[in-house]
Amino acid sequence: RLRLVAIKNIKKITSTMKMIAAAKLNKAQAVLFKTRPYSESSQRFIQEFFPSPQEGEPNPAEEASAGKHLIVAVTSDRGLCGGVNSSIIKASAAVLRNHPENTQLFLVGEKSKAALQREYANAIVYAVSEVGANKKTSFTEVAQVAELIARQPADNVTVLYNHFNSVLSFTTTRKVFP
Repeated sequence: RLRLVAIKNIKKITSTMKMIAAAKLNKAQAVLFKTRPYSESSQRFIQEFFPSPQEGEPNPAEEASAGKHLIVAVTSDRGLCGGVNSSIIKASAAVLRNHPENTQLFLVGEKSKAALQREYANAIVYAVSEVGANKKTSFTEVAQVAELIARQPADNVTVLYNHFNSVLSFTTTRKVFP
């Protein structure tokens, strides 16, 4: 009987935690969908000036050996979203393995820092965390991070981030800037 009571109590707690997580997810999705028109317009602007290579054209990301290369890896600070963060970490590590001598890392988020500093600590030039943590991210905060990235001496900058499709789906995106 004691076990049954304990299991029922655990079930109630788990149910409450699911409801809280669903409410937080709905709130985050609402914010995301409100800001999506702004991000899509900036993406169109970036695509116009820095078009992605067409099939058959050389990819600037693969020509990192031509000069100094900076990888900006954008991950989360915390949470149990392993696949989301690990895809960024794997992509960053792949570029570092191919061109270790001229590639540096600029890390945004604690998860990328924790995963990459063990093996690639000498390649990390800067690590930023708590960007927008539990509050609205201000333009000033984003501008400060952008300024830090712009100050880094590099011939190519690759930004690795995840594009949200749905709760179960995301697309790991790589954007290369000269």
